Amino acid sequence: MKKLFFAIFLTLLLIGSFLGGAWTSRHGTAKYSENERRILNYVDPMNPVNVSDKPGIAPCGMPMEPVYDSEESAGQNPPGTVFSMSPGTVKVTPQNQQIIGVQVGVVERLPGTYEIRALGRITPDENRVYPLIAATDGWTGDTQGNTTTGTLVKKNQLMAQIKIYSYDFFTWQQRYLTELANRGQRRHPNTPTEARQTGILQPGVPPRTAAPQSGAAQPDGTPDTAPQPEPDFSEAPFPGTKESEASQPNVSQPEIQQPKGRLPALTLGLTKRLARDPLDDRADSALYVNKSKLELLNLGVGEVQLEELAQTAQYVSTIELRSPVNGLVISRGISSHQRVDRGTECFRVADISHVWIVADIFNAEAQYIRPGTSARISVPGQSKHYEARVSDILPKFDATTRTLKVRLEMDNPKNMLLPDMFVDVDFRIPLPSTMTVPASAILDSGRKKNVFVALGDGLFEPRSVVTGWRFGDRVEIVEGLKPGEQIVTSGNFLIDSESRMRLASARLSGTPENDPSEKTPQHINKKMPEDKAGKSAPGSAEPRHD
Repeated sequence: MKKLFFAIFLTLLLIGSFLGGAWTSRHGTAKYSENERRILNYVDPMNPVNVSDKPGIAPCGMPMEPVYDSEESAGQNPPGTVFSMSPGTVKVTPQNQQIIGVQVGVVERLPGTYEIRALGRITPDENRVYPLIAATDGWTGDTQGNTTTGTLVKKNQLMAQIKIYSYDFFTWQQRYLTELANRGQRRHPNTPTEARQTGILQPGVPPRTAAPQSGAAQPDGTPDTAPQPEPDFSEAPFPGTKESEASQPNVSQPEIQQPKGRLPALTLGLTKRLARDPLDDRADSALYVNKSKLELLNLGVGEVQLEELAQTAQYVSTIELRSPVNGLVISRGISSHQRVDRGTECFRVADISHVWIVADIFNAEAQYIRPGTSARISVPGQSKHYEARVSDILPKFDATTRTLKVRLEMDNPKNMLLPDMFVDVDFRIPLPSTMTVPASAILDSGRKKNVFVALGDGLFEPRSVVTGWRFGDRVEIVEGLKPGEQIVTSGNFLIDSESRMRLASARLSGTPENDPSEKTPQHINKKMPEDKAGKSAPGSAEPRHD
């Protein structure tokens, strides 16, 4: 009895399952047929121009891809809903957005300071580079072991010695010692003739006359109150007069008989030394000493050697090359026991307490940098930062890197930055508040720039924009967008491909759909925003590839 009951139950279960499956199959197929997307045509995936009404193989060897009607997508829109979409607008399901990696950003109006990052190289300040030149011929001795290229030296540190065999070198040392010994003891001329020979009195100018004594008696006994006339040297001798007689002054016999105190001033230089200011004596002594000292300095003798020569009075036979500053040896041109000619550059020392930084800046960004602009200097791998300022923008364009050279100056008190080191340079550029988008949101075809605006419900509309400056990953939008709109920042290449395929198929099928990005924005006469320096931001700034 139980077996019969079990068999009847199993039979009824099988009949019910069969009837249920048939009903589900019939009604499900009808529903699927109603919601199935309608295929418009088939297009070549590599060339959207190749369109066919039937599936097949494209010329590239790939299967033709179907193009569906977006307004009849299965299950995406409620019944009776019709979207008014602009040409080129595509609809992507959330599943497909996740597959192709679509990300959406917001158009923002951002004020503040923007940064330009560039690569810089440390160079010595050219105004603080000191070459050590051999002033005369000679032979080098043993050079110091710590004066090689790249070593740090201190001021007045001995770097090398040059042995001198020149006769003038020892002659000027002897004259220098002689002038030091005769300082303040130089003999001055006592007669008008010697004065004229030494240049104290000019030829043809009579010496100063002494005033006659007031009240002196004349030959007849009367007091003489009138001044004595000076002898006349301008009269020519009479014919027949000897040259020796003509050269004598015309002095009368009574004047010869006068006392010595009454003689004219013609003989004053024979009995009285010419008056001279003691300050002139010291000035002449210093002049002769300085002349000898200057000659020795021109021969390469340093201040330290001159002091030793003045104290010990022993001739020096070598010239010492000493560092003029605390700095870095950037070049060395001599070796031990080498002949050195006059004018040879032996060393080159750079004072690196103040250095230059040469940075490469793209032409589109160089217009925002001015002399005096501050910058932050950092060494890769270090957390410490330094401050520098722009001193000049060199008017030289590098065609290889398409950059301009910007020179910065900064103090380097502890010699932390050495020449030829590479550093990161961050310029802080103040700009006005403006509308910006991420750089990845812009599709630049060379003729125009497009972005895809997210309209909601998976709809993306292409829109042409006008861009301005670019700093880092942000680009200024001059025209085409509004603050707060959502745009595609990632995955827009695939959306752009779908949009172009839809436009191409629409043109071939006769649908009057035009690419909205082909329309030229009305920005020709639009004034660009100005920065704080008063220069307008370019509407077509050259893109930078960071």
